[in-house]
Amino acid sequence: MASSETASAAGQRPRGLAPFLRSQMRNIAPFLTLIFLSGFFAFASPSFATIDNLGNILTQVSV
Repeated sequence: MASSETASAAGQRPRGLAPFLRSQMRNIAPFLTLIFLSGFFAFASPSFATIDNLGNILTQVSV
């Protein structure tokens, strides 16, 4: 009886936000990197955080 319980438990998919994020990390990582780098450079250089530069960055990464 223990083997059937183990088999049914192993077949269930984990629920929650953390397993979903782990499975989607390949898709999410580029966006998180872009947000992190934009925040870093906005903090490091006052001329980086402008509307024109934001439009330029979004145009460049749209490819």
